[in-house]
Amino acid sequence: TRRGRGGRSRRAEPEPHAVETELSVPFLTAALGGKISLQVDGKQIDVRIPAGVEEGKSLRLSGQGPGGADLHLKIKIEPHAFFRREGADVILDVPLSVTEAVLGTKVEVPLLDATRLVVKVPPGTSSGRRIRLRGKGMNGGDLYLETKIVAQAPTSDRARDLMEEFAKVQPYNARADVPWA
Repeated sequence: TRRGRGGRSRRAEPEPHAVETELSVPFLTAALGGKISLQVDGKQIDVRIPAGVEEGKSLRLSGQGPGGADLHLKIKIEPHAFFRREGADVILDVPLSVTEAVLGTKVEVPLLDATRLVVKVPPGTSSGRRIRLRGKGMNGGDLYLETKIVAQAPTSDRARDLMEEFAKVQPYNARADVPWA
């Protein structure tokens, strides 16, 4: 029993049990928000996914479970083909050729909203460098372009000669400052 106003006792109504289940959410729906439809006890329920929802968060749908029970949906975010998440920030790996990394370039990259943006990569960019695009992540987070230098073996004697000449003209020891050198 519970005490109501005025000190009167009243019988507490039994609360229906809650049902917990996992809800798999596509990466872009988790990032941008949206609706997911699911079937519960033969009826369709549209679940609103808030933008930027995090893995493991639980959404509660009052009275929507079997027999009128509350339905708790534990969020599982599906991986994306090329975006990955760090909190509200999103990371995109951007492969660059050796010449693009040395000379600088412009690359066209996808954004979460399916638009594309041309971004300038400065000369002398190394693998692992992050280029920040403010506010292009989830819920005001940032999108980071993480560069990955992809070296190609020389495909001709002329290409090999040019690379060797470049190494002579501009010598550089990439391991000069590592602690184990």
